Amino acid sequence: MAPPPVHLALVFHCNQAITPFAQVAVENCYRGLVRVLRRHPAVAVNFHWSGSLLTGLQWMAPELLDEVREEAAGGRWELLASTYAQNVHFTGPAELNALALKMHRAVLAAAFPGVKIRGHWISERSWHPDLAAQIASSGLEYTLIEDHMLAAAGCEDLQRPRRLAAGPGRDLVVFTDHERFKHRINWALWTGDVEPALSALRETRSAHARPDLPPILTWAEDGEVTGLWALHRGVPPQVIWAHLDRLLTALEREPGVRLTRLCDYLDRFGGQIPAERRRIGPGQAKWMCASLADANLPYHEDGFADWFDFNRRSPKVRRFRPVFGRAARDLMQVAPRTPAERRLWLHAGLALTSHTFEFGCIGIGGPRARMWEAHRTSRVAQHLLLDSRAGHRTTGVGRADLNGDGRLEIVAATRDVVSLWSARTGALLSLFDRRTGDELAGNELAESSIYGRGHDDEAIPEIKPAEKVWSAFRSRRQRVEEFEGWSKLVPRAEAWMRHLIDWTALPHAPAKVAQVQLARDAFWALENGTQATAGVEFPPPVRQRALVERLTVDGDPVLDIAALSRQARTGLRLTGRADGFDLTLVRRPVTVVKRVRLRGPEIAISHTFTNLDSRAHHAVFTLTSEWAPSYLAVLLFGRRALEATTAGARNTQTGAGVSLTVDTGPGCAKAFGLVERTVREALFGLLDERRVELTLVPGEIATLRSTLRVTAGSDFRAVDAIA
Repeated sequence: MAPPPVHLALVFHCNQAITPFAQVAVENCYRGLVRVLRRHPAVAVNFHWSGSLLTGLQWMAPELLDEVREEAAGGRWELLASTYAQNVHFTGPAELNALALKMHRAVLAAAFPGVKIRGHWISERSWHPDLAAQIASSGLEYTLIEDHMLAAAGCEDLQRPRRLAAGPGRDLVVFTDHERFKHRINWALWTGDVEPALSALRETRSAHARPDLPPILTWAEDGEVTGLWALHRGVPPQVIWAHLDRLLTALEREPGVRLTRLCDYLDRFGGQIPAERRRIGPGQAKWMCASLADANLPYHEDGFADWFDFNRRSPKVRRFRPVFGRAARDLMQVAPRTPAERRLWLHAGLALTSHTFEFGCIGIGGPRARMWEAHRTSRVAQHLLLDSRAGHRTTGVGRADLNGDGRLEIVAATRDVVSLWSARTGALLSLFDRRTGDELAGNELAESSIYGRGHDDEAIPEIKPAEKVWSAFRSRRQRVEEFEGWSKLVPRAEAWMRHLIDWTALPHAPAKVAQVQLARDAFWALENGTQATAGVEFPPPVRQRALVERLTVDGDPVLDIAALSRQARTGLRLTGRADGFDLTLVRRPVTVVKRVRLRGPEIAISHTFTNLDSRAHHAVFTLTSEWAPSYLAVLLFGRRALEATTAGARNTQTGAGVSLTVDTGPGCAKAFGLVERTVREALFGLLDERRVELTLVPGEIATLRSTLRVTAGSDFRAVDAIA
């Protein structure tokens, strides 16, 4: 009698921070991965999409997310939960883990309504016994632990799952993350040679036959293995997609292999999974230990024996662990009562956890790294939440460091709106509607780079010149098709060295990689038979704030508030008032004074230009604002939730909006030309620029008057279902 089939679970772990670089991963990895998998509808797979990547996909590639949603809703693809931005569970603290789990579940609910989440991905694969209770208490049923950790605990029969006690009345099923088998699948992806993987599956089937509980192997790997890593090594992503297609075809034809979702295996054989009596002690990810031991490997940091040593002694971990713990604890202790408070709570939670990206992982983050430092931006929403809980509706103008960057900002509040302004530059940093708990400008989550530096939250990231990023797709509607080209391309051995840590798991020596000839049918391209060499516009503007001025006089730049925001001192002079503030922006050759006044639900802004010179001057003035009304809805539902209007922007989910009207003052029409408007996409916002030319004769005074109006949202049903 033939032995029962061996089950194989393919688990793709996909993770990116909320930066423009995620677009590179979309175009050269995830889009092709999803398209190839959908060519094999009978193949069941498992996905972990990090919360930060899901948020990014909602904006950058909503149509790609539609495809994933269709597969998940149809029961073909399983989805796993984890921490929102992949802070390492082991590193903690517990309060941060609990909050990060909540935030990831929230964005999963928004992206995949009605899809039940049952499994858990352990961030950076580092296990601690306390995690069993944390995972099970959040309603999840299973997770994966690397094979060497289970073997070290004395566990036997690693080809089958086990149950761990996870608190009173709870248990957690543990599937083995087969580290050694993983490299055989990786070998197939990189070389097109599927035989080592098939041999391992056949051996497992024959050696571990058991009718009541068949063996299951798991391949759990970073999704970036299917294109992005290749791109970094000079290999076109289409090579990997062709190899993935070849591998899936071979697995479908292999009679003794059954590709499965982990939840399906659990449903079918859960009653036969035995309890594990051994304690599975703390375990560290093999890849991090390998990188710490070898300075030539990615993410290496000097001075640590292994990851346990890093986790215990790393100065950056020791510095930020209590900081993140306090921030998460403060938020978790607040119990929102009203819908507006629940929105503020979720907003603050996403702003905090998005800036703990991969905390506890080697080779990333640290002091002055915005990916961690900017967790303080969550304090603005949290401050408004606490004010609401206390029944405060403070109005007027004052100074406070609400965003925690060590600088006092101007807080201008009416009963309807609260605005936060830079006391150095006069830029509008954030704008909230008190009535709905809604942010209309601010954009705390987006960052210009994963390696961005800076502690000062008022600094506006520089808009870099647009460049083309390599994209494997010329349009988002194109199919992936075979292409017989580039037959001379052969990857060098070192191209894959960084990703194949344990060569003893393979039947090939590293030198043989260079001898693997890639077949002509291993290349993929566009349906018109040509390879795309130009990609999407990159990078987009990021976190540009609002009401930011730029001025040129007679062709010479004399004012750039965005550039000034990145300097320690600006030289601008601010005068506070009970109902607003005045800021002298330029003194010579044309004096420019900005005045901001609270007017109930509106904010009035004026710019007065005075020519004190003895000759006429021609000037060009621009006022740039980044709008994202109902920012929480934009984060949860993406680009489709935001549209430009004739004077601002509107959220299509909630109806909330912001408008800015710009007019010349009385008697000033002759000085000004027409006010021109352009709108372009930023990362999680619309960049609205007003441009006007003016000519001032000696002694002339001209005023440009602007009115900022907020429209409260009226339909928060979709948001409140998540919050």
